[in-house]
Amino acid sequence: MLLGAYTGGALVSLLGCLLPCYRTFKSFSEKDEDQSAWLTFWMIFAVFSTVEVLLDMLLWWFPLYYELKVTFVLVLQPTFGNVAAVIYKRAEPKLVAASPSIDAKYQELVEKWEKFRPEDLNRCFTSIAASAPTALQGILRQPVSAGGKAP
Repeated sequence: MLLGAYTGGALVSLLGCLLPCYRTFKSFSEKDEDQSAWLTFWMIFAVFSTVEVLLDMLLWWFPLYYELKVTFVLVLQPTFGNVAAVIYKRAEPKLVAASPSIDAKYQELVEKWEKFRPEDLNRCFTSIAASAPTALQGILRQPVSAGGKAP
């Protein structure tokens, strides 16, 4: 393993965010045809960034894991391989099929947010604080076996 978690993470941020951010800026400021390619990159990179947290927990031990992550982030970009376009073309039919359901859930979330009041959050925290001592007492009263686990 040549890269560790810190250097690998820094390179993923640098090569996966800063460089593409600048290239996206250039494509928009120069009215370049690459705009859709960079938008595709950002969509796939957003999914990757979300999944990356789980991958890091599961695969950190894999030889050359961080090097593979950096390489993947590079080849996603239109200037280095445009793998994002390939992934998007495969995912697009599934996204189109799921769009009505996603849109409905999103609209439901927006409606709930619009009805949200700070008092609701205060009531929630008050309820949690009131039930916490009882819940903790129940946990502390559970017998522990010799192996250190609850039966």
